[in-house]
Amino acid sequence: MAMGAWGANMVAKFLTNQSTTGWPPTGNQMWLALCTSAPDSSMTGTTLDAIEPTAASYARVSIPISGNWSTPSSGITQYNGTVNLSPSENWGLVTHWALCTTQTAGEMVVFGTLTSAINILAAGSALTQIPPGYIRLIVG
Repeated sequence: MAMGAWGANMVAKFLTNQSTTGWPPTGNQMWLALCTSAPDSSMTGTTLDAIEPTAASYARVSIPISGNWSTPSSGITQYNGTVNLSPSENWGLVTHWALCTTQTAGEMVVFGTLTSAINILAAGSALTQIPPGYIRLIVG
């Protein structure tokens, strides 16, 4: 896992007791973006669009900030909820993820590599979910 520039600034502000306007995001949720290649720290929620699936039914999925996350240990936590997707056509192979502040555009907070690449197929197939544990946050 790595931080986007916006996420890194939020952590620096938090650690130095400065205003963290914009955190937590509206509704205490982040939005999971799936990526077909690796994001980089200079990307925002808007520029991330270039590496998200292009299928018409693709949309970022809401992930709650609290609940379903494992208790951090040695700087590692993982999302233990199942992420249900709604593809009406194939989205293709996704290899990376990012958590953003909004469903479209917004800021990219953190990003990383999926535990295993997943080929997202149309609804009715077995691969319309991201299993628990595939999204891990490692700080350190």
